[in-house]
Amino acid sequence: MKSYKNWSEVPLELASKTKLSKEGLKPLEAPVAKVFQRANNRYIELYERSKSEKKRQLSDKQKLALSNGRKLGLEQRTCKQCGYVVQSINYV
Repeated sequence: MKSYKNWSEVPLELASKTKLSKEGLKPLEAPVAKVFQRANNRYIELYERSKSEKKRQLSDKQKLALSNGRKLGLEQRTCKQCGYVVQSINYV
């Protein structure tokens, strides 16, 4: 596995799993390289863009269920008296 010292050395063909996900892709194979990230002293695995596929899209039914769940969560975190929304359900 090839190792890079910083992001400026990484070719455009390679990307982290997070970057691929933001582009709507998911890797099909194991990582081919890694780059050292000084901010948290760890290596980030890199994947080839050409060996990735598009992520599966949510169905309309799944999108509706997700939307309903978010509405319910917001409703549960909202004070019935003043309308204040807390960040965690544990504080209600």
